[in-house]
Amino acid sequence: ITPDDTPVSSYASATGVILSMDVYAGEARVVPGAAVEPGDVLVSGAVTDLGGGVRPVCARADIRARTFFPFTEPAS
Repeated sequence: ITPDDTPVSSYASATGVILSMDVYAGEARVVPGAAVEPGDVLVSGAVTDLGGGVRPVCARADIRARTFFPFTEPAS
């Protein structure tokens, strides 16, 4: 568990398509329907305030995605 005052972003762990996102802290960097690759930033832990400054946060979100994993049948 990461403390709330530690700047952390959320990243894609697999190739897929974002189905839905509920962002509780941080700024969304993708939208539903977007294709993502491993390492893509989904929610940034750097939030821009109304004055143009950047404030670090611990990104928190509920993200659903359809992922793709190749299947190979073992040789018999």
